[in-house]
Amino acid sequence: MKKLAFEIAALLQVPNMRQDPVLVGRVRELQQQIEKRQTAQREFRQEQAFQLHLYKAERSSKFHFMSPVPSPLKKTIFKEMENSAGTLVTTHNGISDVLVDYYSDLFAPPSTRPEDDDLSAFLGPLTKDKQLSDRATVELAAPLRANEFYHAIRKSSSNSAPGPNALPFEVLKLAPHKWSLVLELIFTHQRHRHPRLTPLQLVSTLVLLHKKGPKSLAKNYRPISLLNVDVKILTSILAYRLQRHIRNIIHYDQQGFIRRSNTSSV
Repeated sequence: MKKLAFEIAALLQVPNMRQDPVLVGRVRELQQQIEKRQTAQREFRQEQAFQLHLYKAERSSKFHFMSPVPSPLKKTIFKEMENSAGTLVTTHNGISDVLVDYYSDLFAPPSTRPEDDDLSAFLGPLTKDKQLSDRATVELAAPLRANEFYHAIRKSSSNSAPGPNALPFEVLKLAPHKWSLVLELIFTHQRHRHPRLTPLQLVSTLVLLHKKGPKSLAKNYRPISLLNVDVKILTSILAYRLQRHIRNIIHYDQQGFIRRSNTSSV
């Protein structure tokens, strides 16, 4: 390959080389030969690496437990769906109604809620020695700042699916300093006017992933709710604030789902 590169370099030194079609053709031919040899060498190294991991490695590697060709997710069209009466529905509107009814019941709030006295009686022994300090109370209730939104945007995943407004994190990462100021104004205004999420912020896109069993049964699908990025960023900020004081308000036996903690440390 070095000889080919040297020959190309020598041809390029010829005066008025680019005006000679024979020399130009020779240079292109040599460049194609170099590209073919580079491709062959790359494929050879990949095959050698695969053989090494397959026959000589003592532990699994990136070559194992993966499909040879990545298969992207594809949209599945529902052809039929069984309603609550056990009848198969094949129309688009009928299938939509079956899914809406099923998941509306699934996500519906419970018909009865425990009374405050019952909650106090249950949680009292667990929380009697766990109280927030004055400093923690002030920090958790502090106004949302632009720097918090900025760091939440920077640390957000770039490959997560967007919510109903189709705004992905990648757009916010183009100008995180500007978006952080916008989100600070929005949530500060919202906090003083009505300190709750608006109905539009609570709307999510529901994606159904088939688990197993007949595809005509709604219960055989796992629902994934895709929220808008502004709500994801808000929850990320609140979770980060809570992480700093979580050990002061929960029992020591709780180790799961806490940063830098696991069940083996019990």
